[in-house]
Amino acid sequence: MSFLDEHRGAQTVAVMRSIRGRSQLKLNGESGKRLSEVAQILPVQILLPSLSDLVFGAPVERRRWLDWGLFHVKPNYLSTLREYLQVLKQRNAALKSHARGELGQQGIDVWTQKLLVSAERLDTERRSYMDDAAVEVLEVLEMLSPTLEIGISYRRGWPECESLEKVLSESLARDVKLGATSAGPHRSDIQLNAGAELKGRASSVLSRGQGKLLASAMVLGQARLLSKMSSRNSVFLIDDLGAEMDQKHSDALFRLLGEMGSQILATSTYPPGESRSARLSNDRVPVTMFHVEHGKIDARTSGEEPMFPEAT
Repeated sequence: MSFLDEHRGAQTVAVMRSIRGRSQLKLNGESGKRLSEVAQILPVQILLPSLSDLVFGAPVERRRWLDWGLFHVKPNYLSTLREYLQVLKQRNAALKSHARGELGQQGIDVWTQKLLVSAERLDTERRSYMDDAAVEVLEVLEMLSPTLEIGISYRRGWPECESLEKVLSESLARDVKLGATSAGPHRSDIQLNAGAELKGRASSVLSRGQGKLLASAMVLGQARLLSKMSSRNSVFLIDDLGAEMDQKHSDALFRLLGEMGSQILATSTYPPGESRSARLSNDRVPVTMFHVEHGKIDARTSGEEPMFPEAT
């Protein structure tokens, strides 16, 4: 695959898999490259029908969204995250060993101190990023649905009014019993509020369509922030994103996507004249449509005669 990177120019990526299932990744013909290195220069946003899980799903969905954004704008974030997760794994192992009588509390204390240092670095990065990301998300949401009022706040994974050291000390007995650390950045979340005075949880207040709009604003807002901070556009892979939205909001979404100047690959079961992705071409955005039937791919750019005469 070839693509044009805003900073490095023309790039080529190749992935090969052997019969035994081993994979080899090459970047510009060089082997031994990590997937994270390729992902860094090719930001891909995947928008599936399950996109609303960002709003209605578990906190892990929103943490992935947060980590994706930080990975692309903070060069050292991935190593910071990996360090924290490794220390967390070691502390959890120490808790289990202590429960079996194989390790004294001093062994837990060693990993707790390491966790506190790593957690502070991770939390600082996330909090700083969310200050900027929330602004972008709310601006995009205003363009998509001006009447939908949402509050966005970062929850770090332990009470704001207490130190993590104090929380871990007080929960030590429970952590030993569970064999897991009950507080820290691995329990963080993005709190989304809606309803009267923004006091209700968005997951309980919003309809499925409104949830999809909010989730879309989170993804597009994140892509806008990436473009501003790193001068790099995202690639959008879309599978029927307009589902669960009325035509007005669906049109607003695709119009905004078209204005972002990103490459968009979208699938649809609609004929070209009715496809939601075809609406991009109405705003003078170049569109190429591919029709797949019986293993044959037929392409046509916007403005040509339709592939399906019966659909016109």
